Amino acid sequence: GNLTLGQREWDACKQLKTNVQDLLPFQDKNKVSDTDLLFRFLIARDFDLKASEEMVRGYVQWRKEWDVENIEDVVWPPLLPVNGTFTGFHGLDKVCELDWG
Repeated sequence: GNLTLGQREWDACKQLKTNVQDLLPFQDKNKVSDTDLLFRFLIARDFDLKASEEMVRGYVQWRKEWDVENIEDVVWPPLLPVNGTFTGFHGLDKVCELDWG
């Protein structure tokens, strides 16, 4: 639904930004802005500053561990011959399992 941001919410975002200053700017090429991303974490944790900060720090750590910024550089397995036809990775099926086509 819609969320109206009042002074309380903007103050929470400003405080969260101060708390995670060591992580800024976020290395996420899909973000709208750092402020937008911080609001997303605040909303997810019902504007609980401590929980939001923990979530932000976990998010940044996860992105580093999985090298998310370079995911486009992943080398997929080569095409595989199946029943005389070469197939490759096509995506995920309805239950989120790999579809090798």
